[in-house]
Amino acid sequence: MRNYQRKTTRQTWDATQMQRAIEAVNNGEMGLRKASLNYGVPKSILEDRVKKLKSGSVALKDASVKGLGNFKRTFELVEYVKLLESRLFGLTTKDLRRHNFKDNIAGLDWLHGFFKRHPDLSLRSPEPTSAARAMGFNKTAVSKFFTNLIACIEKYKIQPHRIYNVDETAITTVPKSQSKIIAQRGRRQVGTLTSAERGQTVTAELCFSASGHYVPPLLVFPRVRMKAELLEGAPLGTVAVCHQSGWMQSDIFVQWMKHFASHVRPSVSDPVLLLLDGHATHTKNIDVINYARENGIVMLCFPPYCTHRLQPLDVSFMAPLSAYYSQEQKTWLRNNPWTCNYAFSDLKLGIAYKKASTLQTAASGFRKTGIYPTSFNVFGEADFAAAETTEREQNVDENSQATNNVNPSAEEHSNDIRQPEGQPDNVIHEDEEDRVRPITPQPGPSGLNVASSHKDQNNSVESSTINSCFAFFKIT
Repeated sequence: MRNYQRKTTRQTWDATQMQRAIEAVNNGEMGLRKASLNYGVPKSILEDRVKKLKSGSVALKDASVKGLGNFKRTFELVEYVKLLESRLFGLTTKDLRRHNFKDNIAGLDWLHGFFKRHPDLSLRSPEPTSAARAMGFNKTAVSKFFTNLIACIEKYKIQPHRIYNVDETAITTVPKSQSKIIAQRGRRQVGTLTSAERGQTVTAELCFSASGHYVPPLLVFPRVRMKAELLEGAPLGTVAVCHQSGWMQSDIFVQWMKHFASHVRPSVSDPVLLLLDGHATHTKNIDVINYARENGIVMLCFPPYCTHRLQPLDVSFMAPLSAYYSQEQKTWLRNNPWTCNYAFSDLKLGIAYKKASTLQTAASGFRKTGIYPTSFNVFGEADFAAAETTEREQNVDENSQATNNVNPSAEEHSNDIRQPEGQPDNVIHEDEEDRVRPITPQPGPSGLNVASSHKDQNNSVESSTINSCFAFFKIT
């Protein structure tokens, strides 16, 4: 606190001394006045506590506890602040100062004292979270994912060192965020040297296993022709391709899948489990799915809008890689201040990747997401609190109405999108009943009305393959 001086001595007595004084009076060793003077506690409060003890309204251990009085509202306010933060509606310091007063606003002294009295609270910079992510990460979706994950591991007897996670990330030649530096106080603007005002973006396909095995990345450069010098400073074994957009494409992901198989060596007798998101290049790519079936790669998709909590790469690897990459960029610019290029020659990814790709990082990512050791209990009630904002109960009338409105042609439509005759059904769904899905909108896990949609009937193989984002593929 700044210059605040306490104006009263109320509630300054010690609880231990109060308990000793109560015991002395209750045992007849001292009177109220003598016990108050000897133990340094207020006589009126001591008298009141002794009366409550003799009447049996309080126990001896509770008689010496300080009364909360108006502080009850403060503890309620603390719980309210924590609840709003868990629902992604956190209060600012100004909101907090106004909340406890009707017409006025509390001062900074009160705010500093509030944080001092409650050290479990702190001022944090929130990470923007979309409403879709807040609603998508709910118990229903996460529990279904873990059900399919356990089924995959048990069915194919997959060991931890055969569980991999793959994801894309954007790497720019000019880091977007800069760390704080020491500068002279009073300067209105502080700068730092970068290669350019805006950098070029390169897509990196990253993959690692629960045992700490890192597959060399694949880089997608926004170019038409490849140049050998683009891989200078890249991690060993890196594969580079070019595309005008610089983003992942279906044919490029097929190349990565072959690159992945060459390092992991999967087979029908020794399969691997590949965890990935539901991007179109993954789930709507028939060439990738067929290649995975033929080479013993079991693919399992994360639920929509849940990768920020369920994907090991997002949880443990992406942030260290970005931090180390920014450090290497600054080091390179400090040593080469007048040779700043605007393309990719200053893309020093190899050193940053080597620092970030540790065994502890991989193990931590799989442990925090509950994938290995496999456990749904890593997520508590507070983790799903944001989704509770949109939860609503579904009454019996809604259930009966949704059941009666099933499209009578849904079963025929479901038969049309199955595998053609003569071909085995290579998709294992989470439930056989999911094959017949009504077109009528149904209340989703977060209270939203969502409609089940089917793909084009002519593309029967693709529709059957991607019928569910939780489907995993049987090895033929």
